[in-house]
Amino acid sequence: MKADNYHFSYLLAALVLMLLLHPFVFERPFATEAINISFSITLLTAIYAVAGQRKELIIAGILGTATLLLHWLRYFDPQLLSPSIAVFSAILFFACCVCLLLINFIHRTRISADTLCGAVAIYLMIGLLWSFVYLLIAHQNPAAFSISFANAKQFTDFIYFSFVTLTTLGYGDISPISPPARTLAYIEAILGQIYLAIIVAKFIGLHLSGGPTAKKR
Repeated sequence: MKADNYHFSYLLAALVLMLLLHPFVFERPFATEAINISFSITLLTAIYAVAGQRKELIIAGILGTATLLLHWLRYFDPQLLSPSIAVFSAILFFACCVCLLLINFIHRTRISADTLCGAVAIYLMIGLLWSFVYLLIAHQNPAAFSISFANAKQFTDFIYFSFVTLTTLGYGDISPISPPARTLAYIEAILGQIYLAIIVAKFIGLHLSGGPTAKKR
């Protein structure tokens, strides 16, 4: 695996842009277009980030292309297909990317700026992945979550709930009610803690082994 072929910094920038864009443009006239474009950029940079080898590029490319097409088909004709299909496609794509990026990160042998970006990008990808999982559950069972504010159960709400759960903040304004929703919520919380432990152990291991800090990519 060619770790240096991964470009975490681009993916991190796209993820931050997408996550920040959602709440600030949500109620504006151009919100849908802006969010769709930022989502597309995130998909493309994720494909670019995992394209270390041909096999990885093919897998991510197929899943990413399918997700992108389904997403834009829903935009141009919402009645054409079920929203759950597009959401499920996004779940497969982001799950694949998280696994491939995490494997690459674990195999890195030096600390660099891109490695640090990778640690943050993977963490954000996990939160985004679970956002789609919660959205799929809500599509299948509208009563799966109890939300205490108006205009609820939008994707932005599940992004918020996912990161609150991932970081174990637990404000309580969104609560999982159904057994699948509750199970996935505590699984995400556990994964978040395990991931942070892995990252800390990885960086300590690289430091103790005397791995050089890369000044140049």
